[in-house]
Amino acid sequence: MVEKQLARVEALCADGVRAVVARDNGEPVAAAMVVVSDGVAGVQLVGTVPAARRRGLGELCTQWTVLAGFELGAEAAVLEASEAGEPVYLRMGFVELSRYRWCFGAPA
Repeated sequence: MVEKQLARVEALCADGVRAVVARDNGEPVAAAMVVVSDGVAGVQLVGTVPAARRRGLGELCTQWTVLAGFELGAEAAVLEASEAGEPVYLRMGFVELSRYRWCFGAPA
């Protein structure tokens, strides 16, 4: 899915889509994107490389995408949290509305 979403730079320049990359000494170390549709900002693909974790960069990228979503006309922001991201998002003010009982990844 990520490959299809990000296969072309133009996909990040579409109406209702914004992305941000945090860099350290010119190297990309964290990123996030938001897609706004029907008044909802969907925060997606938040990630930080292992060497740059625990510095607040994922949170900073998430804050940027949420604000961008509201600037694009969203009335609400949603995301799906990993176990690592959940404490960050709760601290930011997100609330849990539901939880997946099972998560199936790609086959081995």
